[in-house]
Amino acid sequence: MNITKSKRISFQKRNIREVKFLLSIMLLMYCGTARSQDNLILLMEKQTGLSSQTWFYCGFGKELDTKLIEKHWNEGRRITSAAYTTYGWFVTMAKNSGLTWQSYHYNSDWPTEWLAEHRKNNRYITSISGSAGKWFIVVSGGTGYTDQITNCGDWDCVNQWIQKSWKEDLRVTNVTRYRSGWYVIMSKNSGIDGQTYCFVTEPELKSKVEKLRAEGYYLQIIEFADGQYFIISCTYKNGKKPMQTYHISPNNPGACILEERDKERNIAYIGGGFNSSTRNTGSNQQLASNNNLKNNGKYTEHEIPYMGGTMKIRVYPDGSGSAVTEMPCHLCNHSGRCPVCNGSGQYWHAYLKTWNPCPSCMGSKKCKYCQGKGQQTTCKYFAPGEAEAYLEAKRAEKDDNTGNNQDRNSNPRYRDEISWTPNCTGKPYADEWCAKCQRWMQPHKHIRKRF
Repeated sequence: MNITKSKRISFQKRNIREVKFLLSIMLLMYCGTARSQDNLILLMEKQTGLSSQTWFYCGFGKELDTKLIEKHWNEGRRITSAAYTTYGWFVTMAKNSGLTWQSYHYNSDWPTEWLAEHRKNNRYITSISGSAGKWFIVVSGGTGYTDQITNCGDWDCVNQWIQKSWKEDLRVTNVTRYRSGWYVIMSKNSGIDGQTYCFVTEPELKSKVEKLRAEGYYLQIIEFADGQYFIISCTYKNGKKPMQTYHISPNNPGACILEERDKERNIAYIGGGFNSSTRNTGSNQQLASNNNLKNNGKYTEHEIPYMGGTMKIRVYPDGSGSAVTEMPCHLCNHSGRCPVCNGSGQYWHAYLKTWNPCPSCMGSKKCKYCQGKGQQTTCKYFAPGEAEAYLEAKRAEKDDNTGNNQDRNSNPRYRDEISWTPNCTGKPYADEWCAKCQRWMQPHKHIRKRF
């Protein structure tokens, strides 16, 4: 009995050591990798017809709160918009949306048969979004749609498909980023008359929206990917002219939404977005409960999700280990194209007014970090105790810096700087009047930088 008990305790201690080892490796590997810059985009409107609207977000990297969705369903609300954002899954639900019935698919696979079954009952997709690990697809009844088609792929392919479908009286009703491409849904009898779309950078966003409004178009969808905003705007068959405003990554979403509600505006659309084509949804809980575990007697192998790819970790009996990561290249967004010249192999020299070979890819058009493969593989060997020692060192460093951070936070210092608007067009922007500089200058912003 004592021998059995001793073996059980030894086995439990070994499992605990392995979990600590895995967590240490994850911290060590993650410290040198930047998290993707997800956005939260809120499109607010007056006179939406919605009532008793509510919203919630689940936190970056956390699972969707399906119980909360069911709770609001029972209270008569329906999902009107959802996206994966810098706050994780962000969902808004309301009454009087016109949607009579709803169901959702929240999983890693694409539900072909599930969608086909709902199509037979005239239930269509009303919301779609995805993280690196899972799709969140909402189908609804009472949409008024008479047909719906979907397509995914790179923009050149999707663009031609949209142009063709417009001629068949179909309009874009949902869009989401899909790996290095786009997933687009078009519906018939959506109430949308004219429709247009464009890609703009952040400095161009405000002026482009104003131009669209001057042309009689209203914002319908805003998404963000690869440093650009994808805007779909439209006009309505019933002559609807909504009063709109939008917010990009507000510091306090709750306060922002409440302020808009005081002005009688509701959430019309939630957009997400990211700079890299995949998102990291791994968590420590996934490490501890991962099912992809192999033990052949010589070592224990763990396979876990990591930065949109996978990490294979081998833990040996002497405490050493190795980690091999395979993940999408976050610099070329899994495309294999050079991120500096966007695969053109050249750049425009504004001063010489000539096209020159790209200094990054040297004209090869391939991403130099992944050699055009769209994927990066890294290997690391850990000596016995190295990962745990690194974790302890980081904890000690954090404790030593606590006092310094407190002093820095209690007496912050700033300096004023000019932030010039990026320009890669080869031509200067039109000068703008700066009230602070009191003269006409190239577009810029005055910022306060902490030091």
